[in-house]
Amino acid sequence: MERLTKFTPNKWLKYDIMDYFGIRDIGEVCTTIHRYLINDIEKCLYDVKEDMVNNPGGVYVVKLIYVKIIYHLPNYLLVNLDDWEKCKADLAIREMKQFSEIWYCRNELTPNLAFGRILYCLDEFFPRKGAHQIEIVWGASARLIERYPELDIPFITLTKNGIVNEWDVQEVLYAGRSHDNLMQDVEGIVTKIPKYYSQIRDIGEWLRDCGCTWMSLEFSSAVFDKLHFIDWDTNNDLYAVEKWRELWVNRRN
Repeated sequence: MERLTKFTPNKWLKYDIMDYFGIRDIGEVCTTIHRYLINDIEKCLYDVKEDMVNNPGGVYVVKLIYVKIIYHLPNYLLVNLDDWEKCKADLAIREMKQFSEIWYCRNELTPNLAFGRILYCLDEFFPRKGAHQIEIVWGASARLIERYPELDIPFITLTKNGIVNEWDVQEVLYAGRSHDNLMQDVEGIVTKIPKYYSQIRDIGEWLRDCGCTWMSLEFSSAVFDKLHFIDWDTNNDLYAVEKWRELWVNRRN
């Protein structure tokens, strides 16, 4: 496992925070995300292509990483070799001075695999009376949520206030799925969330202390499987991560 230093990108520190609060294991992150220095782009692309050829059926995300900036990281969603060629061509003409690393990861395309984002308002009663919203998409990546309503795959938005209230459907695209079939998947996802309330509360309270007013947790879920939390976002990511760097990383070195 990598030793954190002052050169560790802020994006990676977000995973260190998740590990501390029990949302995502850093060992799993290290095996899932393949990291390369920005000078090793050709090596990264070669490895992605080899993986695509040798392990068909997956979806790949290639991402450029800044040292400090966390938001709006340039990324490429690769489903086939045509996507890989387009990614390679775009990287060849992109200015790279502002980036420190390039990463890639692979998502398995399995039946009924869903990706989603849970939004929490970090008010003083968090999370009992906080407003909650969930967006779920059945596809290759949670990033497809951002394409709504231009989607040809199932999608749903749910909201509720507090823990005990029922979820209300706000928006839905069935895309060939029946109502009962889709809602069965939704029920399987939302019933898993309470198992993680302790970890969600702890990370949410810490982020609230960092001045964040909302928190979004990105996850994936297969039917009958646990929720797999992938990432988090807030309205004040940079301050929270820099505080983490000051509290922990600098003390470790």
